[in-house]
Amino acid sequence: PVVITRIIGIKDTWIPEPNKNRGCHSFGYTAIKEAYEKTLKRVKALGADQIAFTNYVNFFNFENAQIDGPDKSAVSEKDLRFVATKAREQNLKVILYLNLAPGKEKVSWEIPSASWLSTLIRNWEPFVLDQAKIAEETGIYAIMINHFDYQPGIKGFEDTYQNETLALLKKIRNVYSGKVLIMIEPMSGADLGKLDTLLKQVDGFIYTPTTNILQYERDKTVSVSHLKTLYLNDFAGLGRDFGKYSKPI
Repeated sequence: PVVITRIIGIKDTWIPEPNKNRGCHSFGYTAIKEAYEKTLKRVKALGADQIAFTNYVNFFNFENAQIDGPDKSAVSEKDLRFVATKAREQNLKVILYLNLAPGKEKVSWEIPSASWLSTLIRNWEPFVLDQAKIAEETGIYAIMINHFDYQPGIKGFEDTYQNETLALLKKIRNVYSGKVLIMIEPMSGADLGKLDTLLKQVDGFIYTPTTNILQYERDKTVSVSHLKTLYLNDFAGLGRDFGKYSKPI
């Protein structure tokens, strides 16, 4: 159906040269830039309308919920502007995904406390706002407010998550006029009623279907019909929980 937009995600790798020699910055990232431009042409040939491109920062102290600043993001401001400009030249909209990577830190997938979660979101803020400002100036279509990679479930911390994320959303709106999306995986098992205000205020949802959908099934038959049924059931559940907001997923 025409209402379904075709989006191709660009692999979240951005390196100066194929040999990963970080000393090659002065050469202008020639190899990776050329590869990206060739990829955009391939994306157009496949009939896509948009791309998803990822930038990220790392934890540098998990215990204190401390995160690297925007100056240490994987994709520099100069390169992100290059990415957005080249996509626009191909008439492709850009969705900017954001990652929070463990880096060298050993992370826990259990949120330690409400205060720790508050600190995490507030320390995440400088990076997101920096990306939002660049997104505004380069015409990026949509930006993510939370993050992939480190994405613990927020069950039991819904109030803290909603309050802190709403505060962040307000600041993003002050510098960015595009779409703001939220990834809903961390809300699995959470009380969505306590997140209702936040879910109403964002512009759309990001959802990643599971790649191991047979994992908890008694019937492990690998067939198109069986897998299709399982995925349809998964999407039906997604519709029951989030369809009422009438926002793109």
